[in-house]
Amino acid sequence: MMTTPLKRVRGFGSAKGGTRNYALKQATGFASALVTPYIIFLGFWLFGKPHSEVLKAFTHWWVAVPTLIFIMLSVWHMRLGLHAIIDDYVHAHFLKLVLVGANWLFCWGLGLVCCLAVIRMFLAG
Repeated sequence: MMTTPLKRVRGFGSAKGGTRNYALKQATGFASALVTPYIIFLGFWLFGKPHSEVLKAFTHWWVAVPTLIFIMLSVWHMRLGLHAIIDDYVHAHFLKLVLVGANWLFCWGLGLVCCLAVIRMFLAG
C-alpha cells in the first residue's frame, strides 16, 4: 500500500496514531526529569527517619504537591510507553485491545492508589 504525501506529513505510521503519543511521551519524560532531582533529594532527606517524621513531612504542601506531580507524570509516561510497546509488538487486533485496556486500567489504578495515599498523609496533619 502506498503512503500519500498528506499521510506522510501528518505522521501517521502503521499504528495510525500520528506523533501525538510520541510528543506526549517526550513531554512527560522532560517534565519528570525536572521533578526527579527534588524527589531524590526528598528520599535522601527522609531516609532513616522514624515513621512519624515521614508522615509529618507529608503534611507540608512542599512535599505532598511535588510528590503528587511526580506520581502523575510517571504514571502517564509509563502508560504511553507501554502503549507504544503494545502497538509495536502485538499484532492480533483483539489481544491488542485487551492489552491496551489492561494497560490503561493498571496505570491509572496504580496512580490513583498512590495519589490517595499521599493525599491521606497530607490531610492527616
